[in-house]
Amino acid sequence: MTIKTFEETIPGRRIELIFNSIRALKPVFDNLSKDDKQYFLTVQDDFLWVGTNVKFFWSGSYSKEAFRTGEKCQQHRYPRLLATEKVFNELPDNLEDFKKLFIELIEFDYTTSYENKYLVRFQKKGIFQTPEIAYKKANIELIYIGNNVSNL
Repeated sequence: MTIKTFEETIPGRRIELIFNSIRALKPVFDNLSKDDKQYFLTVQDDFLWVGTNVKFFWSGSYSKEAFRTGEKCQQHRYPRLLATEKVFNELPDNLEDFKKLFIELIEFDYTTSYENKYLVRFQKKGIFQTPEIAYKKANIELIYIGNNVSNL
């Protein structure tokens, strides 16, 4: 089955549940110590991004090297743990804005496994700024081929 809309994905079917859960947990998060926040975010990371490695969230981009070699490794544009933190720190007031933020943070590109591992050093807290800057620092060039292309 090809997933064609956000609503057909696992998070899409449960976006209101996810949004309401994050809203309920936000006051807890806001009152935690720095160390406890890290633990809390690690636990929430799996809850938030479960079922997200479906083709629907592909940005439509390959690294030049992945395209050249045919190797495909999913590389989240935003590091998952930092994306989880961003959700809690910038939680929108309404479901529609939350959905937009969620989709922005969940998108992935295809890179090689080597590029994926190398990019991690530019995706750490305190270093990561944007996906574009991280890719540039890692000397990974993306090419957009469109996200309606299947089985490349």
